[in-house]
Amino acid sequence: MTQVTHDYPPSENRGDGSTSQPPATEVVTDNSMLLDERQRVAIELMLSGASLTSVAQSVGIGRKTLYRWRTDDPAFRGELQRRRSEILDSSVDRFRDLLGKSMDLIETQLRDPYTITSLRAARTLLTMSGVSKIAVPKPECPAAG
Repeated sequence: MTQVTHDYPPSENRGDGSTSQPPATEVVTDNSMLLDERQRVAIELMLSGASLTSVAQSVGIGRKTLYRWRTDDPAFRGELQRRRSEILDSSVDRFRDLLGKSMDLIETQLRDPYTITSLRAARTLLTMSGVSKIAVPKPECPAAG
């Protein structure tokens, strides 16, 4: 079992009397060495989106065994969670990168000399911002008399 420990610097004084609180020491455990080959393959298949029935059939086990691995085997559960977290973190980073590129593209289209292109870009930007939800006042209901 490999453990990676991250120690964060002590709290910093912000000058306004408050301090920033860093996260507690984070321990990431790589459980992959504790798993057999079937368990490693099962995790890969689960991460790829295969159904649990398909995963069990592919690695030559019953669904009950897969269920036990997922619920009762700490090494399997830990490795599955660690890998899911890695994928999520990677996806969030990719999304942030694409968001910046998307905004650059919309900005270029807003400046396009062709009216239809700039109008489409403007409509896209306004739709994404949700400005119609806050900029358009709701009609008032007449008072019941």
